[in-house]
Amino acid sequence: MKNNKLDLELVLKAEKFQQGFIEFLRHIESVNVIDSEIKEVIDYLIQNMQEEVAQWEEEKIESKVKDWRLIWRTPQHEPEFGSPIPIGSEEKSTIPPDVLSYKEKVKERLIYYSGDLKHVLLKILDDRPDLAYLVDKYMNHD
Repeated sequence: MKNNKLDLELVLKAEKFQQGFIEFLRHIESVNVIDSEIKEVIDYLIQNMQEEVAQWEEEKIESKVKDWRLIWRTPQHEPEFGSPIPIGSEEKSTIPPDVLSYKEKVKERLIYYSGDLKHVLLKILDDRPDLAYLVDKYMNHD
């Protein structure tokens, strides 16, 4: 019975540690790791950290997670959608599933984004001036 109690205590400690580590990953400044990315981030850390997991240091983890985010943002990791889907299109069944899942991932990142969305919108307009009408449509005209 004592061995079972000790095993349970070890499992609970490991679970608490894992929960704390996930919270740490979520709060790394300027990275905005979301729940659906946690496994990918941890896999990246395991592959790219030199030390054993128990020897990882916060600063090195933060640096590697920032590296991961930079890699994730490269064009090779963004889904290719082909031609844009017309705005206001009611035919959601024609939208490929990978586009819908990517949209949900971006929406979740927006919820946790700690930066200034005004700058994000300005960058979007620089990249896609054809979307200016859409931004204007949703801005509050007082």
